[in-house]
Amino acid sequence: MTLHLSHVLPSNLPGTLPYRSLVLGLTCLVSAWCPTVTAQEQATPIQPPQVPTTAPQEAPQQAPRTKNAASNLPSLADIVVSAVAGVPLNYAGGRDQVDKDVLDAYPDKEAGSVLRRVPGVYFIPENGNDARIHIGLRGNDPRRSGLTAVLVDGIPVAEAPYGNTDIDGLPIALERVDRVDVIRGGASVRYGPNAAGGVVNFLTADVPLTPQMTTGFRVGSFGERSMWTSVGGTYGRLGALVNGVYKEGDGFRERGDYSDRDGSIKLRYALSDTEALQAYFSRFSEPHANQSGGLSQADYDADPWQSTRQDNFFRFDTNRYVVQYERQIDEDTRFELRTWLQEGTRILADVRPVLAPYTQARAQNSAFSSKAIEALYGWSDEIGGLQHTFFHSARYLQETNDELYTRSDLLTGAPLDPDLNANFEGRAFALFNEDRIALNDQLDWALGFRVESIGMSGVSNEDQNQIFKNYDVFLPETSLTWQLQPETAVYASYQQTFYPPQYETGFDPASVLYAPIDPESADAYELGLRSREIDGLEATLAAFYTHYADKIDFLNTPDGKVPINSGNARSVGVEASLSYDLGVPFAALEGLSTYATLTEQSSKITSGDNDGNDTPDAPRHLASWGLLYQHFASGLWGRLGGSYSSSSFRDAANTPVGTADGLNGPVPAFTLWDAAVGWRERADGSGFSVAVGVTNALDEDYFRRFATGIYPGAPRQYSATISYTLYF
Repeated sequence: MTLHLSHVLPSNLPGTLPYRSLVLGLTCLVSAWCPTVTAQEQATPIQPPQVPTTAPQEAPQQAPRTKNAASNLPSLADIVVSAVAGVPLNYAGGRDQVDKDVLDAYPDKEAGSVLRRVPGVYFIPENGNDARIHIGLRGNDPRRSGLTAVLVDGIPVAEAPYGNTDIDGLPIALERVDRVDVIRGGASVRYGPNAAGGVVNFLTADVPLTPQMTTGFRVGSFGERSMWTSVGGTYGRLGALVNGVYKEGDGFRERGDYSDRDGSIKLRYALSDTEALQAYFSRFSEPHANQSGGLSQADYDADPWQSTRQDNFFRFDTNRYVVQYERQIDEDTRFELRTWLQEGTRILADVRPVLAPYTQARAQNSAFSSKAIEALYGWSDEIGGLQHTFFHSARYLQETNDELYTRSDLLTGAPLDPDLNANFEGRAFALFNEDRIALNDQLDWALGFRVESIGMSGVSNEDQNQIFKNYDVFLPETSLTWQLQPETAVYASYQQTFYPPQYETGFDPASVLYAPIDPESADAYELGLRSREIDGLEATLAAFYTHYADKIDFLNTPDGKVPINSGNARSVGVEASLSYDLGVPFAALEGLSTYATLTEQSSKITSGDNDGNDTPDAPRHLASWGLLYQHFASGLWGRLGGSYSSSSFRDAANTPVGTADGLNGPVPAFTLWDAAVGWRERADGSGFSVAVGVTNALDEDYFRRFATGIYPGAPRQYSATISYTLYF
């Protein structure tokens, strides 16, 4: 059995050099401590990944269940990054993967277009690019994706994974993404304490076995354009992959122009047939991104594409480093050790108050870093006549977030008292353990838990006031999976999650933003079915119930966001998805496939002043659908799809009519259609590839409400891509 993992590591903030030396030393120490596996141990070799192809692939066949089957070993990739061959049949939770072929069928290269096809995902707009991304899962508020664990190669991208979970900048361009793994529900306890809704993991390509080069170019409406290049291959024991992306556009609104630069280098060295070292560095920079900002109701009615905030801009850069050692000890045992560092800066300049006339300029300055070392160990053995599959992980993480929010008089430039001027720090030690027991050939029972010891602190630079908070939490999880038929499984699961208060509003009493709240906890229950029993057809069905205590929501106010404990809340719903390759049962329909998803959910506040109201930005109905036709002989293909999001409320009070400032009130339902056609020169992915597409094809008007008013969604846009891949 070959298990694959790819991750990300640390950068060059002052004072991090000793840490990096320690990381490299520990990696070398572990390598020396774990002796090379001999032939007698029958270890499974670690193989480099094969060249990806664009030809349709058959669904992987399910291995027969035996008590000593190596397939019972938990793939560390399944737990930490992503299953290479698709979602395992007996995975006990809602999970979908969007692979490279699907990503290539969306020439606009926007995350929202892709993620809306996944059940339970609510994606709302802000600007014309993905740097400030908003994803909500299973009724959670999508605001800045703060309640969704967003990862790149299994590493959190938030400025501070515990104390500042908002995704103010997504440090990767979609042009560099190889696949997306979306895990919904409490299964996120494997990844951390603050993701009751789930996980969205953007995965980059592995170092290829065959040397290859790809270069591409994209153009689109409103001056959208991007260029990307990747070069890589494996030569003997050493493999490398280098990627670069340049992306820019004028935006579909006034002052929506931006430019992004994204690059990475990934190295892999095979120490032996069963051991490998990986190193990964990436840098994402958005040196220029004007911000259109929100609109009042009157301004939106007059011209939704205008900007009334002529001085708003955003800048963002992030370095990420990872070093990883992996060893396949035998076919049932695998060990991995990885360490990573993320560091960067962010600046957001805007004006206040929310409604004109504007009298003050405000600048949010943030410098951040997070670093961690993590060990993962999976093994399998027969105990008491039953096969047990164990997974253990231990992680120590340290994060810093220095924030300075200044104000000045807009006319004179005279400085005013800052909103926030403090240094924040967090340290967390986490253990995760799980034992999956094969009760018989069809029935698996998993028991596990995550233990977190979290210390968070803030020191005000204004009055030197300090706040320290410690959270020690025990988060249990259990699941039962029953393989009814060779290609059909049902499951039930339960997990607990935890979300601490955030630095910006909870750890500096000298700040005007100070609004202390209690941590949020949640209990997540799920029943589901996954079936591939009919050739060419995959069907999933999941019923979920999540109960929140001290639910954290955010209010929009004329001075910005304010967190509150809205009380108890619950989210209950059903997700269904169906994908069918019609060419499998009907030869005349070869190349034609279809998919459809439906989510029916109700997310309600169940205590306090807003008892019975919907939680913010939680539409009750979500749906997506699509058709794809591929003519394999010629390489031509075409796609047509769409998505629907029902109406919701921006605020916990469920204000029935939109306020004059645009901050609160209902958010209307919207339906978005998209289509694309393309051509691939060769089925193995080499040669030329061309695609042309349209998003919001019917030019539907829609919008969201945010901290500074109404943000219109993108109008109809066209895009075209051309790329060339060469295998050496």
